[in-house]
Amino acid sequence: MQFKTLHVYYLATPVFFIFYYYFDLNLRLSIPGGQEYWMYLYYIVCFLAGFIAFNNVITGAVFSLIESSINILLLLLSVMMPVVDLAQHPMENIRMSFGVPEIIHFLIAGSILLLSFYSNPLISKYEA
Repeated sequence: MQFKTLHVYYLATPVFFIFYYYFDLNLRLSIPGGQEYWMYLYYIVCFLAGFIAFNNVITGAVFSLIESSINILLLLLSVMMPVVDLAQHPMENIRMSFGVPEIIHFLIAGSILLLSFYSNPLISKYEA
């Protein structure tokens, strides 16, 4: 059950891309610095992983574990880097972006991290 949820999540990457591209609602990835080509590369890799990495339960769970860990790290950096910049340069106007989309992003990435951790046969005692 959990393995199929992860598989569907990565195959649904085009839906997240449509939210990002047409509605400017980024629910999947926050990259500090905001380079567009990294976003597009990320969406391509995740969508292809839905076909390639999930041919095996272990590779699918390991890929989603690594991807969601990096995703949460980038989200934390994108929230903390403006705070550090503000502390270093208190007189400058620094844009802080933290709101509902970032909370949803964190909930999605955290859920995928938990699902991939507990569905990984290398870590858990039972096979998903």
